[in-house]
Amino acid sequence: SEEEVFIAADSDSSILVDADGVMFTLYRTGTPDRGAKDEDPEQADVEAEFSWSEIADATGRTVRRTRLLVTLALHDGSSYSCEINARRAAHLHTWHQGLAGALRRYLRR
Repeated sequence: SEEEVFIAADSDSSILVDADGVMFTLYRTGTPDRGAKDEDPEQADVEAEFSWSEIADATGRTVRRTRLLVTLALHDGSSYSCEINARRAAHLHTWHQGLAGALRRYLRR
């Protein structure tokens, strides 16, 4: 069967959910060209990847009217969150549906 992938992004960050797990990415503004030899590591995008074996639970909820907040609870007791702006309620609704479908498929509760 075809792999289900959920992706949601705004100008600041993104959330990817697929068969491997969940990845949160925080984009840094003003990132120099990738080929620049004086690239500042502080300006690089920040990624956090979590495999399904690490994730005890995952939730998505609406915050501040048009934002999706995805929170992961890991088996080690730690938790991580990523918030993205859908801008429109209809877009947010679509994100909630896509996230719910991906979590139903991959998350073993």
